[in-house]
This record gives sequence, structure tokens and C-alpha cells, in this order.
Amino acid sequence: MAKLLTAIGMKRTILIGVKERQRNVYLSSRNLPGVTMRRSSDFNAYDILKHKDLLLTKDAVNEIVERKGGKSAQASAVAGT
Repeated sequence: MAKLLTAIGMKRTILIGVKERQRNVYLSSRNLPGVTMRRSSDFNAYDILKHKDLLLTKDAVNEIVERKGGKSAQASAVAGT
């Protein structure tokens, strides 16, 4: 996990957002300083503002968009919009 985050240029505090708890992601990120993993349904303003970088899975982004009343990327692709 540390190599991946360094490779994509994330060197500061990082919030990793996933739709559902993923054991491997949790285990590989839990001991990294400045890295926090949360389910997107558990996000709050403090978590987002506290971290300098935000890394989200596609499913997490879709869940956030749907929860805020928008269409997910998957729904938009199906609808042809």
C-alpha cells in the first residue's frame, strides 16, 4: 500500500474511501502514518477537511453521489447520459 500511495504522488495525510470495508485495504493501510480508511457512508466534514489527499474507489464515489440525490456514473452510463 505504501508503494502504491507513493507511486501516485500521495505523500501527505490521506483519507481512503471505500463503499464497503475491504479487509486487505484495511490491513495494508492501518499502520501507515497519516493514512485513514473509512467507508464512504461514514464520511463527515471533519474527516474530509483533516486530510490533504482523498482516494476513493469508484463504488464509493457512486454511493456518495447517489446519497446526495444525483445519478451514479453507472446509472448515467445505462441511461445514456
